[in-house]
Amino acid sequence: MKILLPLFFMAVPIMGQISFEVEVWPILKERCVECHRKAYEEDGKLKKPKSGLRLDGSWHILKGSDDGPVVVAGRPDASTLYHHISLPSGDDDIMPPKGEPLNNKEIKVIHRWIRDGAKFGRWKGATDGVVETVEKEAYVPQHVRYFQNLEKGLEPLPEALLKQLSKSSTASIRRLHPESPLVDVGFFTTPNLVEDKHLSRLAGLREHVVKLSIGRSQVTDQSLGLLGQFSRVSHLNLRETSITDAGLQKISGLKNLVYLNLYGTSISDTGLRALEKCRNLKKLYLAGTSVTETGIRRLQKRIEGLQVVH
Repeated sequence: MKILLPLFFMAVPIMGQISFEVEVWPILKERCVECHRKAYEEDGKLKKPKSGLRLDGSWHILKGSDDGPVVVAGRPDASTLYHHISLPSGDDDIMPPKGEPLNNKEIKVIHRWIRDGAKFGRWKGATDGVVETVEKEAYVPQHVRYFQNLEKGLEPLPEALLKQLSKSSTASIRRLHPESPLVDVGFFTTPNLVEDKHLSRLAGLREHVVKLSIGRSQVTDQSLGLLGQFSRVSHLNLRETSITDAGLQKISGLKNLVYLNLYGTSISDTGLRALEKCRNLKKLYLAGTSVTETGIRRLQKRIEGLQVVH
């Protein structure tokens, strides 16, 4: 008994702490890594990790996807990894996209892991591609440097104001990180009830919003007139809204825009011409629109490195 008792306690997580290697990694390995691992060749074609996100190593998980971090330690509500796995069954953005969704137990495990600090313990996983430190200076991913530049000269807004705006507009308003003056705004619950009047209540955030998701809402071109003043917006989701080509003219001055989702809108080649001014645009979603291949090629010639999903 004196021998077995210590061994028994060694096998049980202390104080209910989540063990990434024992509890989280098996979920990711079974349900996520197939699409989010090191690039490999299959049938003569190179298969890259979807959205540039790898989940097969601790460094890769912290690095995030092409669109930025997917895990914010201590903040499941600000972690896109948790957001996508906890979406309702049948949602277009739920992860994994194929097979059964993660069950409640699996979702809770990942929620607790992030909430408790997203720690990996001794687990490292895949280490290929890891960027080593240079001259003892910690590596800073490109997307992190991008947001750091946007933060310069900007003071954080009071937490009380953010809570007040969240309540009055039904928006989810989150800081990029606890100290950041930049905020991520989304209407994730009943977006179909969100109208121009709800978005207008966020006018006071025009200098601080960096990510804005109003997809599947009832907003119109009227709201795009306001969004044209959100000078630091880098990620904008307008999917399945009633915006028009004329509306895109109103946001053509957003010089920091790098991601734009226009899926399922009535946008045509005319609207694409307005986007030619968005020189920093890197990813554009146009499936379900009226744009043509000719219009897309024209835009890509004017914006170097633009990736279009059509």
